[in-house]
Amino acid sequence: MHDKTLPEVLLLEDDAATISILGIWLKGICNITAVTDGDSTLKVINENYNNNSFFTLMLFDINIPFPWNGLTLMEEIRKRFEPYRKIPFVAETAYAMPHDRERLLAAGFSDYLAKPLDRELLIQTVQRFIARG
Repeated sequence: MHDKTLPEVLLLEDDAATISILGIWLKGICNITAVTDGDSTLKVINENYNNNSFFTLMLFDINIPFPWNGLTLMEEIRKRFEPYRKIPFVAETAYAMPHDRERLLAAGFSDYLAKPLDRELLIQTVQRFIARG
C-alpha cells in the first residue's frame, strides 16, 4: 500500500530477497519504489521527473547488471536530472573492500552501507536522510 504522507525512496537492487526484506524493514518509514537495473532506474526517474515528482532518497546497490554500476548510474542521473544533484544517494554493496567507503563518498555518495545490511543501521540511515528532505 502506498502512503502519500511518507517520503519516496528509490531502491536500486537486483536481488529480489533483499528488495523484499528492505520493504518489510522500511514499512511505515517510507514508500519504496524498487528497480533492478540501470535502464529501469532511468525510466522511473524520467517518468517521475516529467510529472514534477522526485524521490527523497536514492538507495543504490553498487553491483548491478551490466552495463551500469551504482556509481556510473548516480553520475548519469545527476547529469541528466538537475534536482538529483541535491538528493542524497546511499551506496550499498556486498563486496566491501577496505577503501570502498572512502572511494564512494569521494565520488558523491552521501553514505555507504555494507551488506549484509544491518536493520537498525539501515533504518537510522534512511530516517536521517529523509528527515532532511
